[in-house]
Amino acid sequence: MATRAVRFATILLRILTFILLAISVIILVTDKVKFSDKSEVTFKDIKAYRYLLSASVIGCAYSLIQIPFAVYWVSTSKRLIRNICLPYFDFYGDKIIALFLASAVGVGFGVTVELKKLLDGFIDSLRFLGEDQFASEASKLDKFFDKGNVSTGFILLAFICMAILSILSSIGLARRMGALFG
Repeated sequence: MATRAVRFATILLRILTFILLAISVIILVTDKVKFSDKSEVTFKDIKAYRYLLSASVIGCAYSLIQIPFAVYWVSTSKRLIRNICLPYFDFYGDKIIALFLASAVGVGFGVTVELKKLLDGFIDSLRFLGEDQFASEASKLDKFFDKGNVSTGFILLAFICMAILSILSSIGLARRMGALFG
């Protein structure tokens, strides 16, 4: 039987995960840059950012599925589904989503760092050649990538919450299995 503190921590972490991932989605979807020639770059133009979006949306959906179960568990001290299925769903689901979010963090930070490094070299070259007008246009992309980093940062925080939930669900399943077989 889980303690009251574990039940409250579970619901708080699930809600916090949902909020962090929703913020990440909002930042990513609104991340775009418009140039003086009316062209624009959005998150859709970078496949890694589309991966970030999919990881965030899937994580949000999983959190939304789990929150009602956690609310019921906190309010009644009983599981909504009292057989072994729900603890197994928590156990495997938390681990899969945590690993998915971890991969998104790696992709997001990795691509953004590499593209920013490439862009910084390009901007320095333009300034060296006296093309300040083009350098200012290119620096708009720098802000675009900064928002990508911020979005990835929120996914990192959500991953930490999911990792803690994964540990809690592992402990809960181990206790449950001990009660069944012990």
